Amino acid sequence: MRPIGTALSLHLAEDVTSLATCWRLTRRDGVLIALTSHDRDIEVDGITYRADGGLTATAMRATDDLAIDNMEIEGVLASTDLSASDLLDGRFDGARVEVFFVNWQAPQDGRLLIQTGTLGRITQKDGVFQADMRGLTDRLSRRMTESYSSGCRAELGDRRCKRSLNDFREMAEVVSVTGDNQFTPSPLGGTAGNYDFGKIRWHLGGNGGLVSEVRRYEGGVLRLFQAPPAPITPGDVFTITAGCDKTLTTCRDRFDNVENFRGDPFVPGMDALLNYPGLG
Repeated sequence: MRPIGTALSLHLAEDVTSLATCWRLTRRDGVLIALTSHDRDIEVDGITYRADGGLTATAMRATDDLAIDNMEIEGVLASTDLSASDLLDGRFDGARVEVFFVNWQAPQDGRLLIQTGTLGRITQKDGVFQADMRGLTDRLSRRMTESYSSGCRAELGDRRCKRSLNDFREMAEVVSVTGDNQFTPSPLGGTAGNYDFGKIRWHLGGNGGLVSEVRRYEGGVLRLFQAPPAPITPGDVFTITAGCDKTLTTCRDRFDNVENFRGDPFVPGMDALLNYPGLG
């Protein structure tokens, strides 16, 4: 049962109510966007929910059999906080969402939580966007087990890898651009290949707040797997983190972290299963 304050509960029991829907979106980069379906801004718990979002939502589906309780959010790209370029650039992918009701005449009476989840697939056409909102039970549909693999199954620096990346990260800036997905940065430390498969977090420039994956760092040139949404320009500032090709050798020689290696390099593969006496 959802907790409801006494004042809001009494209001819900009235024949006529003055409810407004509020959406609180928290992007993965920490940016908070608060919007409401009401025709005026509403302040709730010290946060102003702007009335220029033009958002609507489909009926929520919630069951007691742990089915995925998804809903859809649709809106006109009229808000200054919600732009088509940000949606297309992926800034809202995986954003945390809270949907709730408040009494717009007395928002201090509390709120009625309707749904929490994350934004999934986002589409945009003719100034209107539509996003799937995935409920908490969506996680139950994900694969929970792992398969054997020669490479490490952890992500560099995560709770399974346990390797601090403070000594494998540095800040630099773009000196010159040689292509949509490659450029020459200010001098970087580390040995050759240190930043292969690493990540760049852009700070200044058109891609500020976004993350790009490094394909190769060789001869003083950084090449990305994919060109970022906005053009790279000289002076763009970024932080680059070393990469890992998930091999035991790299884990040992570059990161000194063999005790946390999550691969199975010594387990026989398919070639061993297909081998029989007399071959090779």
